[in-house]
Amino acid sequence: MTMLSKLAVTSAIVLAMAAPMAFAQTSELRPIGQVQFEPEPFAAETDVFQIRPNDRRIRSMRILADEGSADVRSLLVNYADGGQERVRVRQTLREGEKSALFRLNEPRPVKSIEISYVPKGPVTLVLLADSRRQPVAEWKELGCKSVGFLVDRDVIRLDTEDRFRALRLRSSGFAIRLEEMNVRYGNGVRDRYVVQTTIPSNGRTSQIDLRGEARRIREIDFIYGSGVISNVKTKLCVDGLAVDAEDEE
Repeated sequence: MTMLSKLAVTSAIVLAMAAPMAFAQTSELRPIGQVQFEPEPFAAETDVFQIRPNDRRIRSMRILADEGSADVRSLLVNYADGGQERVRVRQTLREGEKSALFRLNEPRPVKSIEISYVPKGPVTLVLLADSRRQPVAEWKELGCKSVGFLVDRDVIRLDTEDRFRALRLRSSGFAIRLEEMNVRYGNGVRDRYVVQTTIPSNGRTSQIDLRGEARRIREIDFIYGSGVISNVKTKLCVDGLAVDAEDEE
């Protein structure tokens, strides 16, 4: 083999050995495996805003994320008369952000508001509302009936658009034994109140709260009796705690 032939063979061997190394340096890398970290999802929470009596007349409201963030799903408004209204929110609130403004169908007194949300870590949610104070109320005489010696039943009928939150009964004369009282409201619904108390001479009962909020009254009937035989006239009078009309609008 000539010297030229030996050089050619040697060059071919060197190129053959270098070829895999060159391929390894120039070919593209492709993914052949991966790992992934996903935090555990936060569970949905339900909490309740308890509304103070002076703040119960709510017309509109919104939610503020005071600290942290959360996905706010919905609000459930619990009215004082037992009714409910659901408000869909479906907003993600970051720290310092407020939800859209939500207006209630009617400004009825609200007892509490339930909020459904998914927190993204520690969060403080604040209820913002244009609440008004409870209406100013005053006692008004609704009527009186003369009381006999025997157990009797009387009716006081009202023709007024005033709304009342409570009743109380007074004696102008001797003591009166009051057994029960029935109230018919403006919508025809009746409530029975078992009182069974003695109204002292020239005294009165404690306040008897009506069920629900302020309501119109059409009729009050009561069963009572006086245990005293006398020529002195005794009357049983009924007072109603009337809500100021301007505050009821």
